[in-house]
Amino acid sequence: MKPFFSVVIPLYNKERHIKTTIESVLNQTFKNFEIIVINDGSTDASAHQIEAFNDSRIQLFTTENHGVSYARNYGVEQSSADYICFLDADDIWHRHHLEHIKMMLDRHPKCGMYCKAYDKKINGTHYKCHYHTISDPDFLGPIDDYFEATLVDSIAYTSSVMIPKMIFKTLGGFNEAIDSGEDTELWIRIALDFDICFYNTISVTINQDADNRISEKHIRNRKVMDLEQFEAHTQTHASLRKYLDANRFSLGMQCKRSGENALAKYYFDRIDFKHMNFKQKLLISSPKSLLVILKRLQNLLRQFHINLSAFR
Repeated sequence: MKPFFSVVIPLYNKERHIKTTIESVLNQTFKNFEIIVINDGSTDASAHQIEAFNDSRIQLFTTENHGVSYARNYGVEQSSADYICFLDADDIWHRHHLEHIKMMLDRHPKCGMYCKAYDKKINGTHYKCHYHTISDPDFLGPIDDYFEATLVDSIAYTSSVMIPKMIFKTLGGFNEAIDSGEDTELWIRIALDFDICFYNTISVTINQDADNRISEKHIRNRKVMDLEQFEAHTQTHASLRKYLDANRFSLGMQCKRSGENALAKYYFDRIDFKHMNFKQKLLISSPKSLLVILKRLQNLLRQFHINLSAFR
């Protein structure tokens, strides 16, 4: 029988996490799925963790290391279902995740992407995300303005989304030329042409305590998405300019904390400062030494369930 969902999991050196991630899929209340794991050249025992499962719904493919975008695109090519769910190899689905996605699709079948709310595990503590224009805890439906709604925390996160395969392939999938922001780049392309459906109940945990995350890689060694490619679309999507500036701010701050001053200036010079709040303007003008201290303070406060953000 053809599976209803294909769950695509890119895998690179996640030996400590992948078993729990796979189990979170197998424990779903909605059972009609296949799991496509792309072992992207792992050098640890990640693949052995997959081989230990005895479930015909799991398929393991091993490739040379080409990066997460290639792995996800390759996984979609191997998939059988018409609807693709993505899951990173260190994140966790709650039991009703696929059931909720199926309900969203049944109620709103013409959307380009379906997103569930998620929380983030940071320093052992779970934090609920803040969606800028959505206050209703039971909201379910297409979002009026994706770019406005995602200004604080993103409506879409790789492990929380489902994309119809036809739309994914029509848009060309993930951009394999980049390895940082490849997900955001695809979400923008989808949101420019399609409605985005969102259900504001948490069914995913993003494990930011996991090791070997791309965010740990120095900014100068990342292939970062090109925000300028979307500037032309700001004429017809007013909130997109504000959203691009929020991403420029985030990238600029990473560069400045890393001592990449020229690259930080590149991003900051392209910001329309009417889109920045007081905290963001203050941080942009602060020296690197203060930014490093403030980042450490932010991480320390998270241990006490205090999650400060420059975006609100």
